Amino acid sequence: MCVGQGDYKSFKTNVWKVNWQISLGNKSDYDSSTIGVDNINCLLIYEWASALALDCTGQLALLAGRLNFDVIKLDHLPNGKVVCIPRKSKMKLDVSAAEWNPHRSHSLVFAVASNQVVEIYNSVSDEWTLDLTLKAHTRVISDLNWSGFDPCLLATCSVDTYTYLWDTREPKKPCMEFSAIAGAGQVKWNKKNADTLATVHEGGIRLWDKRKGNQTVQCISAHPSKIHGLDWSPTEENHLATAAQDGTAKIWDITDHGKSKDELRTDSALWRIRYAPFGDGILTLMLPQIRQVDKMLFLWSQSNLSSPVFSFTGHEDNILDFHWRKMKEGSTDYQLVTWSRDRKLLIWRIEPHIQRVG
Repeated sequence: MCVGQGDYKSFKTNVWKVNWQISLGNKSDYDSSTIGVDNINCLLIYEWASALALDCTGQLALLAGRLNFDVIKLDHLPNGKVVCIPRKSKMKLDVSAAEWNPHRSHSLVFAVASNQVVEIYNSVSDEWTLDLTLKAHTRVISDLNWSGFDPCLLATCSVDTYTYLWDTREPKKPCMEFSAIAGAGQVKWNKKNADTLATVHEGGIRLWDKRKGNQTVQCISAHPSKIHGLDWSPTEENHLATAAQDGTAKIWDITDHGKSKDELRTDSALWRIRYAPFGDGILTLMLPQIRQVDKMLFLWSQSNLSSPVFSFTGHEDNILDFHWRKMKEGSTDYQLVTWSRDRKLLIWRIEPHIQRVG
């Protein structure tokens, strides 16, 4: 049986208080490039976490660290209650990837990767339990991604050169594998096509079709240096975006013979790239640099990539990750959640005139 069903209730697992700091959109805190973005909540977490994930309902955030997983109910701010889930196995390495199941029928299921193992947790009788442990990779897992079409299908990739597909109903071994010469740093399912996924190998991209087995459908020589970020378009089946060590981000149409559709250039290496849920916006996050704290996260319009629309400023240390919060159906109140080395979880509200980028 595929793990995970139900809605968020009140969890019994180690609930503890944390320190909240609230800012209700004081525009004087921002430079002119950030007008239109309100920092509406800030949560200070005392535990270190290397991965951030948001659930498909927009209610829960997950901060995953070596010793604990912190589940935060975003709708209950600023009460500051966090569900702390102690890890069953104390890994020596930080969590390399974490992600909630994107299906509402399995909204209380999340997967975390650490070292060579994936752990899948679920809420049962108001308590978080470790349901499954997936083992097959022989080296560190670099990324994982749930299918947006099948709630029981999970993809994982590793520097061991393998990308595995897992059916959580039969978790003893992968249901499919793809192999390449170089290790895989990212894996992402196509958001509009149930059979297609992409993997990143140094500066190249490989496209796979699970109906065709271990056979690369397409190879793209995307960047001269390592790709750190990959994201499929939420609206266009054949479009994806990459961000790389060379300081460039590129938009690709995979039907156009491996040629980039658009490109932006920055002065620093790029760590992540994600499409915005409005307009033609994309976000880029710079690779953390020594002595570079603010102005790392930028929103761009694909119609004009010469300069960003604005930057998110407010953290006191390097931003590690960011995700868009899923809002209620029909809502235009878009929010972004960021996690930083300053151990603060910030929630930003994007005002309507900024949403019209492009």
